[in-house]
Amino acid sequence: MLISNTSLYLFRLIIGLMIATGSIHAQHSIARTWNEEILAAIRIDTPNPPVHARNLFHLAVCMYDAWAAYDTVAIGYIHHERRTATDIAAARREAISYAAYRLLRSRYAVSANAATTTTALLSRMAALGYNTTITTTLGNTPAAVGNRIAATIMGWGNVDGSNQAGGYTDPLYTNPQPVMVVLQAGVVQGGIPAGTSPLRWQPLAFDVALTQNGLEADKIQKYVGVTWLNTTPFAHSRSDPAAPWIDAGGPTLLGGVQDAVCKAEILDLLRHSSKLNSPTMIDISPGAVGNNPLGTNAGTGHTANPLHRAAIPFKSCSNR
Repeated sequence: MLISNTSLYLFRLIIGLMIATGSIHAQHSIARTWNEEILAAIRIDTPNPPVHARNLFHLAVCMYDAWAAYDTVAIGYIHHERRTATDIAAARREAISYAAYRLLRSRYAVSANAATTTTALLSRMAALGYNTTITTTLGNTPAAVGNRIAATIMGWGNVDGSNQAGGYTDPLYTNPQPVMVVLQAGVVQGGIPAGTSPLRWQPLAFDVALTQNGLEADKIQKYVGVTWLNTTPFAHSRSDPAAPWIDAGGPTLLGGVQDAVCKAEILDLLRHSSKLNSPTMIDISPGAVGNNPLGTNAGTGHTANPLHRAAIPFKSCSNR
């Protein structure tokens, strides 16, 4: 639930920033600019949904707190200070940029393609006309305000329960399941190991393992997000630190009163999984999908980009 609530919070913050810093249709806001940068960094990094969702959340906090610093009413989410400037819009744009840049440089410094991301972030700051050698957190300049806000958010992130410094691992977590060895062709080597419980997640070991964006992955699967029970989310509270932030109830289990439901869910998952390598091609271009009447999913696509001034016609593209 942390991811979904983080996404909702991020969406609300960014829409607010877009409205405050410029027309959504006339030009990209500075918030949109930096969100494009983090999305580009995510695309070429090792997939890790909880970690990237947390980075998106913290980037939104950086940008909002920088925006709120130049407002007389808004209160920052984590960092609280009041500043003024002759040109409030320009000061906000600069403070937001320094805060975003510092956070992203830190969070993606050891990513799978850190050099590429670093170059992109440096280029973005240069294009915006900002000097990245200004690292001071002292003073009232927009650059200092942005650097100061980034430092606050990163310090807060270091103690939010995610164990960022330890690679987001939980030293107390153990999985009693034996590892199942799977050959590249999908053949299980030696059959199902003794002691395997069908009620627990079982890590698989592959002779070749790649992520969905083509990066080499760990050959033995790891449980991603094991620390997230302890990680502070947005807008949730709990009385029991060992309980989920939102308790949706236990899973369906084999052999229990929900045995039939569990088997039906497993069968449904297998049926969908069997289609992952299907050669069937489907058209997912905006020219074929979307443009739905309100409250329906019956749209047949757009003939042209509705947000482009020149109304450029869409070309259909096919993907699996």
